[in-house]
Amino acid sequence: MSQSLTRALQVRCFFIDEGKAFVELPLCSLGNFGAWLLMSPRQEADVFSALFHVLRAVEWLHQQEVVHCDIRKENVLVDQQNGTFFFYLSDFDVSDSLARSSTRGTMTSLGARGFDSQLTMAPEVRAGSSCTFETDMFSFGGLLFAGMFHEYCHGLGTDSLPTTSTGEIVIPAGRSDAMGSTYDDVELRDVLGSLLHPNPTERLTASQTLSHSFFAASGGKAKEEALTCLAQLADQKLEMEKQDAAAEEKWRERMVLLREKMRHLEKQGQANVQQDKELRKERAALQTKLRDLAAQKAADEQAARRKKAELEQKEKEVKSAQQRLLKTSHRPKSWSTERPSSGLKVVHITEKPLLATLESFLTGKDIGYDGQDKKEKGKYNALKLERAWRVENDELWMAYVAAKSRIRRVRSNVDKLNFPSVSLALDRVSRHLPDGVDVELNETRLVHGTKPDVIASVLRNGMNERFSGSSSGTAFGDGVYLAEDAAKSDQYGQSDSKYQPSNPLHHMLYGASNPRPPGGLHGMSTLPEHPGQGVFYILVCRVVLGYALFGVRDYFNPNSKSRELKDIQGVFPPTPHHSLIAQGSFRYKEIILFHGDQVYPEYLLAYRRTRS
Repeated sequence: MSQSLTRALQVRCFFIDEGKAFVELPLCSLGNFGAWLLMSPRQEADVFSALFHVLRAVEWLHQQEVVHCDIRKENVLVDQQNGTFFFYLSDFDVSDSLARSSTRGTMTSLGARGFDSQLTMAPEVRAGSSCTFETDMFSFGGLLFAGMFHEYCHGLGTDSLPTTSTGEIVIPAGRSDAMGSTYDDVELRDVLGSLLHPNPTERLTASQTLSHSFFAASGGKAKEEALTCLAQLADQKLEMEKQDAAAEEKWRERMVLLREKMRHLEKQGQANVQQDKELRKERAALQTKLRDLAAQKAADEQAARRKKAELEQKEKEVKSAQQRLLKTSHRPKSWSTERPSSGLKVVHITEKPLLATLESFLTGKDIGYDGQDKKEKGKYNALKLERAWRVENDELWMAYVAAKSRIRRVRSNVDKLNFPSVSLALDRVSRHLPDGVDVELNETRLVHGTKPDVIASVLRNGMNERFSGSSSGTAFGDGVYLAEDAAKSDQYGQSDSKYQPSNPLHHMLYGASNPRPPGGLHGMSTLPEHPGQGVFYILVCRVVLGYALFGVRDYFNPNSKSRELKDIQGVFPPTPHHSLIAQGSFRYKEIILFHGDQVYPEYLLAYRRTRS
């Protein structure tokens, strides 16, 4: 396992001389975690990154059946490269397998250093028991406490922390960093309460701690780090190829010059014996240089092949880490247990109650109204559901969860910041669908109408805020436009006339077009048939509106270059509003978002225009 992924420090060299063992470790320029915390006020993201990667290293050690036995601030080393901090778990001199650690005595008998503090030594170890996975997790809990409550610990001036009558360490109810920002302590107190519990059986494992809601928000950041690592590897690979080409050209030029000089010496022939000896000597030296250059070229080519193999191995490890992130993400309970290799599954819905609820999304005011944005006009006053599918896309869902976590942190980091409540027409219907919504973040469901030829791309890649309004104009700037009224979304729909085997959307929704028994909604098979002439599509999207901005185009004009709304008043650092509710004298209310990851296409509905 690569050091860059486990964050466990690797030994560069080990040897024994005159009965003494010597170990060479990589240089970590910023010292240990404790010293790093004292250098200057640290950003919450950097401290969180350190703890997250140390936890990943502990999880990896435990998977190898190894107990570290000495997890503390002094044994986490810090390095900085190109402005980025890297954290490594080190000092494995007292580490051992779980089986042997249980038979060799306590940490006191081993002479462990610094394990006499409340935050690094579990109660059972102080009582004489051996080190276990549970004692490691207690020590990590102490590290988490010291990192997240650094100012609090520094203010005590002692390692003696308040405890309850049952021996549990008292966890502060509030926490703020040097910048004065307040963080959500509920989830932190919950995970610390488990890790620092006096009873070992009550403590979370390393894997369970990674899955805890306190660390769940790191999924999106971890994915961003994995993608950044891939980009850096690609840049290194390209730079290496450029250097190889330049070295090859330089070698060729030197070879040409040397050969020309040898030919010149051969033509010059000297009659004098002494001059002839000097000529032979110089020629021998030139031949030696030629051999050295050839040997150097071979060594450079071998080093280049080795570097290329290392880069390819790192690419595999990063991709493997991305797959593990997908497996640990929290999927909706209504989704299928099967996860296809492509990451996307479109499930045909046949449950009558769910179909009835979804058909409620096709109601609205002035159905059939011929507005200026309407693509296909006709005489009708109702929309009838023909087919329905649930979209299960692990990668899009993970990005959506990360967007929710980002908005939740904005709400948590500002004391008493309550988002203005957003009330929309589809809120009541949305509550009847599976997998509820977070009303504190103004999460709801809205509809979006579009052309059939772009739906397959939306289901696989999600909404793109740069192109979502291109087919109908962008009155409020580039963004994802949604509606609370199906009549508004229906204006942008275009009909899908018949089944075509080569159509990617048809292959995704219908497969091979097989006959089905009559009966409308109640006669649908597992793999439905294309409804035929006059069918339209509409998306039911799960949306997190966050801190919304209410306005009309008369006084709101977003920056078209950055596609960002104006900042929320009273929030530091400056943070733009999360969505725009365009209302006023319009027939229909429009909801616009400027980040596509705040929208998840949850259901796809196929419908017809009818007259009731």
